[in-house]
Amino acid sequence: LNCTASVAYCRGVIEDESGYAKEGTLAHEALELWLKFGVPPKDGELYWYLEPTVLWAFELEKRGYTVEYEVKTRYDDRLWGTIDIRAIKGRKLKLRDYKHGYTPVDVRSFQLYCYTICTEKELETQFSDIELSIAQPRLPHVDGPIRSYTLPREKLEWFEEELFTAIRKIDEGEIEFKAGKHCRYCARLGNCRTGLNYM
Repeated sequence: LNCTASVAYCRGVIEDESGYAKEGTLAHEALELWLKFGVPPKDGELYWYLEPTVLWAFELEKRGYTVEYEVKTRYDDRLWGTIDIRAIKGRKLKLRDYKHGYTPVDVRSFQLYCYTICTEKELETQFSDIELSIAQPRLPHVDGPIRSYTLPREKLEWFEEELFTAIRKIDEGEIEFKAGKHCRYCARLGNCRTGLNYM
């Protein structure tokens, strides 16, 4: 969305997994093990980080939600993802993404918007009540370690239009190099004049 040229420019680039990424992978594996099989981590600190999200998921199950973990959802071959926790009850949808890192993640995350779009397409349901949440226990944040947002239908529809407009432009070759804060995470930053000039 920020830089339509980045899709083709970064295709095929293989990045080395950082130490932070490995930590995050291990934390997600521990979360999945606890949620699916009731096996909590032996590491006390990790237990403390994960417990609020586990208790939240179990509470939703008690309230009659169908709760799924590590859900692979897909719109089509270009738009898909894996949701940490997805809870559904009637036309109510709750999504939670667990973040183990220290980089602040906005709960109004386009990643979660995409998961919502994929879920609605997959289940052929338009949800009337959508709650998104981020659990980021290791980051001191003014809004706390767990942040929630009720996604209005009009906001989701606006995003969906923006998203598929960008996809259409990419498909038709109407791409543009556009610099911004997002450049920091680009796999091809070192080879991009637009991004380097911005940084």
